[in-house]
Amino acid sequence: MLQHVHAQAAAQHQAAVHAQQLQAANAAPPPQQAAAAPLTGPLVHPHQDLNDFLESFWTRQMDGVERETPDFKTYNLPLARIKKVMKSDEEVKMISAEAPIMFSKACEIFISELTCRAWLVAEGHKRRTLQKSDVAAAIAFSDVFDFLIDIVPRDGEEAAGGGSAPAAPAEAYADDAGGDVYDYDDGEGRDGEALYSEYVQGEGEAFG
Repeated sequence: MLQHVHAQAAAQHQAAVHAQQLQAANAAPPPQQAAAAPLTGPLVHPHQDLNDFLESFWTRQMDGVERETPDFKTYNLPLARIKKVMKSDEEVKMISAEAPIMFSKACEIFISELTCRAWLVAEGHKRRTLQKSDVAAAIAFSDVFDFLIDIVPRDGEEAAGGGSAPAAPAEAYADDAGGDVYDYDDGEGRDGEALYSEYVQGEGEAFG
């Protein structure tokens, strides 16, 4: 009889403890989720150096890809043009349905990054108008864009074609992480090493 009473009391105590735990769990505020990176606003900010821009740019791109719900019926770039470029390679025999969609997104990111890099160059020259020379300089300062060297006009080429815009800078190739810098003059008395410090390392006054 005594054992039965003890067992019943223990069961009641356990039930009371369990009820208190449930009540405390229900009363506790829900855990706060970390604030997601904003997907709106400018991609590049005034006086932002390249390394800071690249970190924020790619964080934003990754967050956007993970959070967005893509609309596979609307594209910013024409898929027909993308397919035409893909078929220009003789080794490409067939193209899957999703391949042009992936290329379209990749092209959007590529255009955005290169435009922002060129804007940093223009801002370094205290200009608010983007020029071909800014795009050429952005390409020249990173070996990631070496495949564009023969496509973008360089020093002397644009002038020979009779263009009215300023000639693009001469070659100056440097790796983002700190590659060699070759002889280069931007026409304002600054050589390649000075511009490399401003653009890539963010040490110049123009890039704060």
